[in-house]
Amino acid sequence: MFGFNKATVLAALSLFLSAAIFHYGVEEKDTLGKIIMNENRLLGKNRPQGKRSLLLSAARTILSSILKFLFESPLSGKNVKTLSCFAAFGLAEVDFADTDSHDNWFNDDSVMELYAAGKYYGLDGIREYVNFAYCDDFTGYDQLSDQVLFSEITKDSDTCNITYAVKRKASIGDLLFPPDTCYEITAGATARFSLTGDDNFIMVEKVNIFYPEAYLSSLFEGSKDGAYAERVCGIMEENCGDVWTANEFADQAECQESVEEMPKVEGGFFFDGRSQGCRWLHSVFAATNEEHCPHISSIPLEDTNGKTKCQDSELNQLSSMFSAAELSFFEETSVNEFGFDETMISTC
Repeated sequence: MFGFNKATVLAALSLFLSAAIFHYGVEEKDTLGKIIMNENRLLGKNRPQGKRSLLLSAARTILSSILKFLFESPLSGKNVKTLSCFAAFGLAEVDFADTDSHDNWFNDDSVMELYAAGKYYGLDGIREYVNFAYCDDFTGYDQLSDQVLFSEITKDSDTCNITYAVKRKASIGDLLFPPDTCYEITAGATARFSLTGDDNFIMVEKVNIFYPEAYLSSLFEGSKDGAYAERVCGIMEENCGDVWTANEFADQAECQESVEEMPKVEGGFFFDGRSQGCRWLHSVFAATNEEHCPHISSIPLEDTNGKTKCQDSELNQLSSMFSAAELSFFEETSVNEFGFDETMISTC
């Protein structure tokens, strides 16, 4: 019933947000955030085509420009900045698991980092990494809740900084894992982004991805014995001939023995170093992108960017990427909103 008048609805929302931003306190931001997220269903991806689409796009751009002005105005205080960021984030329909929409929020200067895995650069690198959750080894990666939002923006902030948490279900196939392996978890991210003043609303500069340590440990440690080695060595011989030759393996058995000598993860959940888990991750990429072939090598080999991966873990801690308030937000949301205990994970 709203499709006929989306442009009008959006124009009205623009006025509503402008008024609300000046009158709502920080304690009301969650309520406003929920309104914004609900309005996305009217104003977002299922937009009409043709002239109505152009009108809606123009209205979205006007609203985006208003939010950008409010955020950047020297007269704006903390509350105005915070609510401008919430509004832009909500209207941009941000869902970093939606790789088909990544070009709305990321560009070649964007960076994504997962503390246990490392950094991924640019639109293509970020999309490739996130698509790992949709590879054949997973049978589902489903969102079970709405996003819950949090922010520590100050009056002097020159970029938006928003943290969100969401409940997800990760279903794992039986190619590498025991049958019926399934986890419900808290997933989330902290995104630093600028307001663009255009139809996309935001552009992400850096996003730090959050997964519970218990989930990463359970996932990467939970494979069948020998499964990682068989997968990695099969990809290496079939897709990465130069790497196979450089390692001088006589046959699959010798290769698999080399991989099985490595731990599945390091330090309980890190999979960016000399581990089977790192090689599983990059073998998924190497199956279609030979630039990842050096990363699954048993011996250190540089890739085309001069980097050597899956050899030395950075051992980055959660506390190096998230503030104490952000970590508390993840835990409190997990317990109070999603029904988990402090581990933020349960089996399905």
